[in-house]
Amino acid sequence: MDRRQIQGFTLLEVVAVVIIIAILTAIASVQITGAMEKVRSSEAVSILGEISRAQFRYYVLNGKLTDSLSDLDSAYSVPEYFSSPVALNPVYSGLNETVARMSRNNKANTVYGNYILEISADNTITCDPNGGKCPSGY
Repeated sequence: MDRRQIQGFTLLEVVAVVIIIAILTAIASVQITGAMEKVRSSEAVSILGEISRAQFRYYVLNGKLTDSLSDLDSAYSVPEYFSSPVALNPVYSGLNETVARMSRNNKANTVYGNYILEISADNTITCDPNGGKCPSGY
């Protein structure tokens, strides 16, 4: 009887490959989660930009900003991942007052929590972690 040598992978080699794949998957999932949240936050950035522009059109006509979104000539979509925007009514001095803000809601939100995005008079977007954490770039 001929004994042929059976070739294959040892258990140690298989375990090492599984561990390497698990580590790469963990790294990729963190990167994907961050990218997805950045895309979701772009919804709020777009709406805040529209509100800021509408606020300053209102300012040109009325000499003041408003705290009522219904006063603005702005049509924005209902946000899916954020609460409805809040227009703030600072006494506009030409400085960098916060014009509007939006809070992240709980939809598809397990990692970042309820952070707040704000837009200032110079259209700078800032993030307040508010007990959560901000996506990269804010």
